[in-house]
Amino acid sequence: MKQDVYQTITNQILDTMEQGTGPWEMPWYQANAMPLNVESGKPYRGVNILSLWCASLKKGYSIGYWGTFNQWKTKDASVRKGEKASPVVLYKPIERKETNPKTGEQEMAATFIARLYWVFNADQVDGWKAPALQCTGTTKTIQNAERFFANTKARLVHNGERAFYSPLQNQITMPEKSCFIDTTHSTATENYYSTLFHELVHWTEHDDRLNRNLTTRFAKDSRAMEELIAELGAAFLCAQLGVSPAPREDHSAYLTNWLQALKNDKRAIFTASSKASKAVEFLNGLQPENQQEAV
Repeated sequence: MKQDVYQTITNQILDTMEQGTGPWEMPWYQANAMPLNVESGKPYRGVNILSLWCASLKKGYSIGYWGTFNQWKTKDASVRKGEKASPVVLYKPIERKETNPKTGEQEMAATFIARLYWVFNADQVDGWKAPALQCTGTTKTIQNAERFFANTKARLVHNGERAFYSPLQNQITMPEKSCFIDTTHSTATENYYSTLFHELVHWTEHDDRLNRNLTTRFAKDSRAMEELIAELGAAFLCAQLGVSPAPREDHSAYLTNWLQALKNDKRAIFTASSKASKAVEFLNGLQPENQQEAV
């Protein structure tokens, strides 16, 4: 059976939307936020932007460069064995004869046919290094927040264009601190630490820590619930550590989106608040006694 190009792309987007994953705002410089083709250096267009964004969110890719198997070969890079490609659609012009309705004569006319191609992200290949991001943000260091995070012993790597926690690697990945910027409601400093604490709360869900499994209670909404817990926990930690003097407007906007996704469960916010509090208590328990008193 011939593969339906449009349905393949649509399914890619819908699948990610149904999982309820991905940030609503990325408060850091996104030099390569638009997916870029590694061979041409040009951004993808149209529905391919959405398709590749969804693939990045779903699979945790940290960078925006993509290419076909052969395009990576031209860069002396190799796709790792077992890696799965993501779909993009390309319109190829095909010339054919058509009758001019005014003259009745046969003329050559170009039509465009949709063709499906499969591309791999830079995180799926070996032998290639992305250009460094040029960041000039104004993020300040908050020492007690730095100490709090360090005492958890969570593994942190500053790299790439996305903030995420990988359960497989048991690692938090963040853009460089200098890449965070001021947004409408928050300073670059608030944006950095609230993002860091959001991922730190995700870190507590691991089997070796709180073993937070939400699939039994919330089924397909389990990831949306986990995001809600992480954002509540980040708000709690920002307040506790003095990162934000008051609840921030963008926290409220973020929470509203997740509550909308869970509107059929009137107890969802109570469950999320309880689990966020337990996550913060767990993180506080990793602090030395003298620092617990300080916070």
